[in-house]
Amino acid sequence: MSAVVKLDVELGVTHKVVAGGSSQNHLEVQGNGQVAESHTESDCEETRFLEPLCPIHTLILDWTPVNFIDSVGAKAIKLVIKEYAAVDVCVFIAGCSRTLLAELRTLQFFTGVATPEMVFPTIHDAVLHCRRRTAPPTIPAIQ
Repeated sequence: MSAVVKLDVELGVTHKVVAGGSSQNHLEVQGNGQVAESHTESDCEETRFLEPLCPIHTLILDWTPVNFIDSVGAKAIKLVIKEYAAVDVCVFIAGCSRTLLAELRTLQFFTGVATPEMVFPTIHDAVLHCRRRTAPPTIPAIQ
């Protein structure tokens, strides 16, 4: 009998896969201390361990409490924006002060994946933008 331990870094959940001794080579999957039903090895590992929890399409960062950002912080935020864009998740910044916007411009933050169009004065404005962007188009009624 052999065991493989997988760690989902994003969720912090350990998945333990234990091979049984049956002729069909079934696997028992344990996640969060719960044992799931048996699956054959033909089950795709990606679909088993990388199922999306919910369809996230947008992330809004509340920067109202942010007073300062340095070059390392700006690069880290740009990297986060780039990584989320790679999986089709849009990132917006809300509540950014004028002084912080000036610092971001000085640091040349708004190049590449980060654009000034992703910054909104309030969270409410960002939410309204996201709702308009993801809403299905309305077709006027024909009379």
